[in-house]
Amino acid sequence: MKTIYYLLTILLITSCTTAQISSDYQAYTDFQQYNSFNFKSDFSPQEMNEFDQARFKRAISHSLADKGYFESEAPKMMIDMNVSTETKQRVVTYNNPSYYAYGPNFVYGNCGPYGGISSYYFAGPNFYRYPYAYRGGFAGYGLTPQQEVVEYEEWTLVVDFYDADNATLIWQGKMVIEDLDLDTSPKRKEQLINRYMEKLLKQYPPES
Repeated sequence: MKTIYYLLTILLITSCTTAQISSDYQAYTDFQQYNSFNFKSDFSPQEMNEFDQARFKRAISHSLADKGYFESEAPKMMIDMNVSTETKQRVVTYNNPSYYAYGPNFVYGNCGPYGGISSYYFAGPNFYRYPYAYRGGFAGYGLTPQQEVVEYEEWTLVVDFYDADNATLIWQGKMVIEDLDLDTSPKRKEQLINRYMEKLLKQYPPES
C-alpha cells in the first residue's frame, strides 16, 4: 500500500504540465502589413521527428488562420522554430502512510477480544479511520511527510517571425514547458501541440 500511494502521488505531481510564455518584438514595426506567411525551407526543429514537426507547422498555420492570416507562396513573413530540452530536478513532497499503536496488550487484527470488529480510532486532521483490535490500547493510521528528488525534462520552444524581404526578425515567442508529453497517441499529440501554439500565438500581433 505504501508503494502504491507513493507512486500515485508522484504521478499526480509530475503529470501536471506547466508552461511559461513570453514574447519580444522589433519596436515601431507595422505588423498590419504582415498578412501572409510561410515557413522557412529549413524548418526542422531539433529534438523532434518529422511527424511532430509537421504537427507544429499545422498548429501554427491554424492559429494564424484564425487571426485572419493566410499561407502564401509569396509571403510577407517567414516563420522558423527552434526546440531544445534540458534535464532538471525538482523536490517532491508527499505523505507517506504510517501506522502506530499505543498501550499494553495491543492486538492487531480484524476482531476484538469479544469477536467482531472492535472499534475505529480517529486522531488529528491527518489521520484516517482504521479497524483494530485492542486490549488496553489503540491503533492509528497517519501520514508522514517525505521528500524525493525527481528528474524531469524542460522543453523550450522558440517561434521566430521574419520579414520575408530583408530577413529581419520582427517577433519572437518563447514557451518553456515542463514535462511535455509527446510520447502518446498521434491524436493526443495533435491536441497538445494545437493547444500550446494557440496559447503562444495569442501574443501575436503584439499590442500597440
